[in-house]
Amino acid sequence: MSLLTACVCGALLLGIPGSALAGYKMELDENRWISLGIGLRFEAGAQQESGGREWDKNFTVDSIRPYIAGQVHEYIKFEANLDYSTSGDNDSDVQLLDGIVKFEFNDQFNIWGGRFLPPTDRANFSGPYFLNTWAFPLVSQRYPQIYAGRDNGVAFWGYDPSGRLKYQVGVFEGNSAARGPSFDARLTLNLLDKETGYYNASTYFGEKNI
Repeated sequence: MSLLTACVCGALLLGIPGSALAGYKMELDENRWISLGIGLRFEAGAQQESGGREWDKNFTVDSIRPYIAGQVHEYIKFEANLDYSTSGDNDSDVQLLDGIVKFEFNDQFNIWGGRFLPPTDRANFSGPYFLNTWAFPLVSQRYPQIYAGRDNGVAFWGYDPSGRLKYQVGVFEGNSAARGPSFDARLTLNLLDKETGYYNASTYFGEKNI
């Protein structure tokens, strides 16, 4: 008999603020609200050797991410996310993932400050929770970062009037103070459907043509 292997890799997303799903959201008025959510990535597997009767089973939590976001003024929002990871250099440790103050004035001009993803490539902007593959692309892990691709800095971003050309420009600490700050920029042109917000997803499962 050949080796029989069954593996299930999953991501459960419950209420990621921003461009994802909504978890619990409490609205105080039209300009003040707060939302809470959590993200979970896990792996489960079962393996049976040839001729064996017993199954070797395992269940591993890859990461857990609590999310909090809110708005305190017509133009001022905030986001604070944590990450509990069981892989990488920070094994089984809770880290600050994002800590952002957002000044969002209109579609053409917005300012973000704090710890978040600098303008880099598309895979990095999708992140592991919004990719259509389980393994995160290696190239995205080589950018200067503090944790999980994040860096401390300020970014300016927005759209042209058509909403199809998005710009993002930022200044960040980089990986070494001796080398000076990191200047990052990204231009996105959507010829088909538009992608709103600072981030993107690697797939929209047919809801958009990108």
